[in-house]
Amino acid sequence: MGAEDYLSKPPNPVLLRARIGASLEKKRLRDQQRELVRKFATAEVAEELLTSGFELVIRFPLAASVTLTARELEVLQLLAEGLSNKEMARALGVAPRTINFHLDNLYSKLSVSSRTEAAIYALRRGWVRKTG
Repeated sequence: MGAEDYLSKPPNPVLLRARIGASLEKKRLRDQQRELVRKFATAEVAEELLTSGFELVIRFPLAASVTLTARELEVLQLLAEGLSNKEMARALGVAPRTINFHLDNLYSKLSVSSRTEAAIYALRRGWVRKTG
């Protein structure tokens, strides 16, 4: 096994502590990789992967950021309050078809397909307040 890092003399104590911490974290992650390979691969495959310099990369995709207009946030709030399309239209002074348009845009932006999913999505992200 080779060297992971080096410091020139005399070492800075703060830098030394940081480098040791980083090295220990790398070792911990390598150990976790090895454990995952051993757990999910046959013994022969695990041995081949671990001796060949294999590195396991696990990615967790971040949800795309969603940008909503002020009106869409108003519609979401009313939706979370349980208002019907007609009630929302009345509250916002628009036609019910306009509410349908906003809901279609919201469903598309949030990747949901129902009023309930949209309301839950907004509540979980803190975009709307629970009332009552």
